[in-house]
Amino acid sequence: MQIYPIFMPKIEDVTIIIVAYKSTHIIKDCLDGIVGSGAKIIVIDNGSGDNIRELLQQNYPDSGIELMFLEYNCGFGKANNAALEKIDTEFAFLLNPDAKTTAESIANLIKISDANKDVAIATALDTKDLNPSKKTIKISIDRQKSEFEHYAENDDFLEMNFVSGGYMLLKMEVFRKIGFFDNNIFLYGEDDELCSRSLANGYKNILVKSSFVNHISYQATKTVGVIDEYRLLFFRNWHMGWSKTYLKRKNKNYLKVFAKALMRFTSTPAYFIKYDKKTAITKTAIAMGSMSNLIGIDCFNDKNRVAKVKEVVRI
Repeated sequence: MQIYPIFMPKIEDVTIIIVAYKSTHIIKDCLDGIVGSGAKIIVIDNGSGDNIRELLQQNYPDSGIELMFLEYNCGFGKANNAALEKIDTEFAFLLNPDAKTTAESIANLIKISDANKDVAIATALDTKDLNPSKKTIKISIDRQKSEFEHYAENDDFLEMNFVSGGYMLLKMEVFRKIGFFDNNIFLYGEDDELCSRSLANGYKNILVKSSFVNHISYQATKTVGVIDEYRLLFFRNWHMGWSKTYLKRKNKNYLKVFAKALMRFTSTPAYFIKYDKKTAITKTAIAMGSMSNLIGIDCFNDKNRVAKVKEVVRI
C-alpha cells in the first residue's frame, strides 16, 4: 500500500465541470452529492434552451455554482474545453449529468493522482452504489479487468489504456502542456483520443479502487415521445460513426477504412429487415456517420464550430 504525504491536495483544489444538454430532468441527482463539498463547480449549458437557470437557483441558492451558457450545442469536448481553458485549480473533474458521486470519492481520486506524479487521468469505479460492499467493489474491478486485455494493478488502482470521460479527473499541469480535448470531435471518442495522447506523452491513466460513481448511461438528455427518442438515437450514433472513423484515419490506411465503411453503408437497407427498429437505426446511423467523415462532411456546422459563450451567471 502506498504511503501518502501529510500535506495532500484537498477538494478545494478541484473544479468539477458538468456539460449539460437538456439535462434538467436528471442533473439535480448529480449535483446533490457535490454541492457544498468545497469544490468549485461549473455547469455548462450546451445550448439547451431549457429552465436550467431556474432549477439551479431554486435548489442551490448562494451555492457559488458557475452556470455558463453556450449559444449552440458544440459537443462534449469543445464545451468542456471552454471551462478547462479558464480554470486555475490543480485538478479538473469532468462529470456527466447522469452520473452521481461523492466528495469523498473525488478526494480519493485527487489523493492517488497527486501521490503518483506520472498519472495524468484518474477515474472511479462504476459500482452503481456510492457506498459499495467489498463484494460489489471486487465484482466491479473484475468486470473492468475482463473488458481490457492490458492493465497493471496494485492495491490502489488499475493502470489502463482507456478510462471513461463521463467521470474523469484531469491533472491540469499535464493537460496545459499536452492540450485538452480534440476540437475536431463533436461527440464520442474524445476520451479515447485524450487517453491515447496521455500515454503517448509518457503518463498513466488509472482507475482508483476507492472512488465510486453511479453512472446511468445515455440518460443525460431528455426526450419527449418515441420520435424524439429515435432522433436522439440516430444523432448520437451518427456522431459515434463519424468520430470512430476520424480516429481510425489517424492510424490506418484510408482505403481500408473506406472499404469497410462502404460495406457497412451499403448494408443499411438490410438492417431494417434483420434487426429490431432501435438496432437498425443505430447501425444505419453509425454507417452514415462513418461515410460522412470519409467524404469530407464535417461533424460541426457554421453555428457550433466555435464554442460561443452567451452568458455566465453565478448561482
